[in-house]
Amino acid sequence: MLRLEASLSELADSEAEVKHRIQRAEEILRREFEAPIQLTNPCEYIDRCEDYQMIALGVDVLLGLVGIELLGLVPELSESGRELRVHVSNTATCS
Repeated sequence: MLRLEASLSELADSEAEVKHRIQRAEEILRREFEAPIQLTNPCEYIDRCEDYQMIALGVDVLLGLVGIELLGLVPELSESGRELRVHVSNTATCS
């Protein structure tokens, strides 16, 4: 029984570490994307915005390297198409 408790205790620590990593990554991304991004090429549609595609790919790769899959980016293109706001979405269901 003590082994089971120890194993569950390790699992809880592991979950706490994962939750902490997710929270820390979210804080960093929110800080980095706090200000609007001035686009090098104005865009009419977000799916055709090369600047956003490069940003999203870079963030996906970096999050993958640290094993975080529960964060995503939500782009918001200005009406002029010259500015991009990036919001961070946490899809974690942990409480």
